[in-house]
Amino acid sequence: MNRKSLILPVAAAVCFLAPVSTVFAQQNNDNVWATKPAKVKAPKTVKFTVSNQTKAPVSLAAGDQQMTIAPGASQNLKAVSGTKITTTSDSSLGASGTVVAQVTDTMEGSTVNVR
Repeated sequence: MNRKSLILPVAAAVCFLAPVSTVFAQQNNDNVWATKPAKVKAPKTVKFTVSNQTKAPVSLAAGDQQMTIAPGASQNLKAVSGTKITTTSDSSLGASGTVVAQVTDTMEGSTVNVR
């Protein structure tokens, strides 16, 4: 048999069947090569200490947690990464609602000094 007589029918079949299979996949939304959706990581809870280095009590809020820290005292805190630590009353740190710090994963086990 001649090679040309074998190659031509195979090439013709591929050219006619390839477009049909792509149209079928688009109509049925069955994309075999679709990637899986990325997994979203849950926010990490971070444990750290807040230390008041001022000469007056400081009232702070971290998410739903509110606390008043006496001068020279420290308080342990657990908060989700991304939480903002804000003042809840006017103080030497600024007006009520002033952002003192924002919790990050790198704060794990560290001390935040409020001055």
